Amino acid sequence: MRQGSPRELSDAGSDHRRRLTAAMVETASEHGFLGATVARVVERAGVSRATFYEHFADRADCFRAAHRERAEAMTARVDASRAGAPAGGAEAVVDALIASLAEDRPGARFLLVGALGSPPSVRREHEELIRRVERSVACFLDEQPPERAIQIPAAALVAGVADVLARQALANGTADLAAARLAVSRWIDAYRLPPGVRPLSQDRWRELGRFAREAPATEPAEPQLLPRGRTALPDGAAARARRRRILDATARLCRERGYCAVTVAEIAAAARVPRSAFYAHFSDKKEALMAAQTAGLQSAMAVAAAEYSPVAPWAERVWKLIRGFLGYLAEAPDYAHLDFVESYAAGSEAVRHRQQNHAVFALFLEDGYRRQGAEVRLPWACTEAIAGAVLGLIRKTIVEGRTERMLSLMPAAGYTVLAPFTGPQEAARKAFSWGRAAR
Repeated sequence: MRQGSPRELSDAGSDHRRRLTAAMVETASEHGFLGATVARVVERAGVSRATFYEHFADRADCFRAAHRERAEAMTARVDASRAGAPAGGAEAVVDALIASLAEDRPGARFLLVGALGSPPSVRREHEELIRRVERSVACFLDEQPPERAIQIPAAALVAGVADVLARQALANGTADLAAARLAVSRWIDAYRLPPGVRPLSQDRWRELGRFAREAPATEPAEPQLLPRGRTALPDGAAARARRRRILDATARLCRERGYCAVTVAEIAAAARVPRSAFYAHFSDKKEALMAAQTAGLQSAMAVAAAEYSPVAPWAERVWKLIRGFLGYLAEAPDYAHLDFVESYAAGSEAVRHRQQNHAVFALFLEDGYRRQGAEVRLPWACTEAIAGAVLGLIRKTIVEGRTERMLSLMPAAGYTVLAPFTGPQEAARKAFSWGRAAR
């Protein structure tokens, strides 16, 4: 057998590595990190397990390398688009991202969704990538020429665009990228100021909420064993109590250890129920996570909806709604962390479930759409961007470990919701007023 030259062996090794990282992207975009097993990756790459371990220590190592490759390629593309159109930086970036999504849907899904569900060691790199993007966007927003500048918190802009693109990436063959491009463009335009008006600086957005009160978490009580004998609860009540304990335990353990590391046995033990009781309610831990997602959102929306008084002006109702929602999240950090952080680790089904749950926010924007005249009416798809922007602000606060400071988001979140309907100047006046009221 002919022995390969050092150059040939080197080229073969590089090719194997590229094939493995490409296979990781495709596999993880379909199945999430947990489903992207070494067996699946090597089968898709067409190499042996031994070859895999020549290049990577484990699955996380391969995932990290794939993430770095895709992140560098995406960053280079975005930087090039901005350099070519500095005056229209926001639209240029959106165009670059849409083009990337069209050309490489698995890669886009991997970055926009899959990377958010990776283990903490890899996720930290992705969170740093998001922060770099936010800093770049913040610089652009602060350095805009005053001709119809965009006024919006950078984190909200990044999150709103990312949410729309993530939905498109998860839609597979049903995606309508042209419609998504139009919706995002119209949404961004809704935050443009009149010519000559300078936008609020990014530092100012952070200052507006700094005097908001902290909302300490409500610590859940230790689950107690159900009563026995004649005083035992009726079957239905006992089943509901066990189910709630399982949901609470799922949320708590996912926050403490991460969804990937938690087992059904640990959830059952934390809930103080036998494993058979767990399986009487849920088929696996993903189903328990999705049920906890829904339970947490239902509780949050019950609090928020109670604040949405039908007798007040719409802007005031939005403010009270946001205050109620943020206040609940601050007091229930386990459920907040599970929904906004750990749900991505359970794969695309859990992410889609989360998106469907959050579609309820559209109900509270209907009055805003009715306020607009036909000549300025926003596409309904802008609702996704508005909701994604606010939810992105919330997720950023949770990831930074500042859940108790959730109420500090009220001015920025309220402005982000109202500006497309009332205009950015009127919404900014409201944000200033709310910021002073929170002192």
